[in-house]
Amino acid sequence: MTSLRNVFKFLFLFLLAVVIRTSLVHAQTTNTATLALDPNWVVYSANMDIPVDIVVNPGNHEIDGVDAVLTYDDSVLTVKSIDTTDYFATYPVASASNGRVTVSGLAPINEPVTAGGVMATVTFSVGANPPQETTVSFVVGSDDGSHVAEHGTSTDVLFTTNSTTFATYENPNNTPTPTVTPTPMPGTTLTPTPTQELLPKTGIVENTLMMGLLSLVFFAGGAFILRKPF
Repeated sequence: MTSLRNVFKFLFLFLLAVVIRTSLVHAQTTNTATLALDPNWVVYSANMDIPVDIVVNPGNHEIDGVDAVLTYDDSVLTVKSIDTTDYFATYPVASASNGRVTVSGLAPINEPVTAGGVMATVTFSVGANPPQETTVSFVVGSDDGSHVAEHGTSTDVLFTTNSTTFATYENPNNTPTPTVTPTPMPGTTLTPTPTQELLPKTGIVENTLMMGLLSLVFFAGGAFILRKPF
């Protein structure tokens, strides 16, 4: 009976180790990639040309590509130009129409991007009679919206975005517009603005909680087995 008890003990410890490791893997794969517009606040007036950078930060991910989709009021702003950078190797799409900008960039096969940087600069032209305020923002949460594709899985790992406000007055928060500097170090985090948007849940948190619950079940079962006499 002692040997059988040892077998149960071994199986319990093995299963517990597997559950804990799986929980840690799920926790580590939480989405951390960001897309940002820089600057996030612009004081504008009629007939101005205003460049806005699309900044990518992969967070702790390796990424194969990005779809950056912006929406704007085309009765106020027009897109004068879209200038892509060498952040990605190729750009299958870089266009604007009907109040929507789409810029898609791809990394070479088996050469994922790990550092943050500017993928494109969109220059907006202001009309003759601009309103007091208008906004350019990312389209998120839809199949034809913005996405950051993880290397090897194509999973969308986009976590947060921000927006750019065009206004005829200074930022009432008196917060200097941050300058986002590309960095070669992976895992950096852009400071989200008060207008950041959270994407729909990915299920990762829920899976992690489920794994934690299973760990408790195994622990309770193991404790019962180990104390039960044979």
